[in-house]
Amino acid sequence: MFGSLRNAYCEIHKRLAVALRSLGVDAVLAGRQAMRPSGRPPSCFAVAVGGEILVAGKKLVGSAQVRRGEAFLQHGSILLAGAQKYVDGGSAATTLAAVLGRIPTFQEITTAIVVNWGEPLQRTGGGRRGRREAILPPAVASAGTQ
Repeated sequence: MFGSLRNAYCEIHKRLAVALRSLGVDAVLAGRQAMRPSGRPPSCFAVAVGGEILVAGKKLVGSAQVRRGEAFLQHGSILLAGAQKYVDGGSAATTLAAVLGRIPTFQEITTAIVVNWGEPLQRTGGGRRGRREAILPPAVASAGTQ
């Protein structure tokens, strides 16, 4: 289903944006940039690239991903609270506390992700055995045991 890293990145962020909207966050996806920013920004929150989650033009979720052989990893952070001047080099980011006027609990956030995730992402083809593998939301294991 997700094919390229870019497609997987955008699909994961679409699902996270739906979850954040269920909490009352006006989350949208950044438009695709014609070219990548030059140089290496100090953090993933310094510059928004296509498909990342923004609120009022400011980045709320920072992610990175890598694929090696048949392995796929996406790592991300949702900013909860605090000043991000040391993280983003200025005012390119926002936090859930700033957007909602309160700090949501871990349980609220994980529940929103699990409830709104939808069907698991499927990796089709490309594998050595043509396997079909589900990609589940990051909180499924921990949310299911609490």
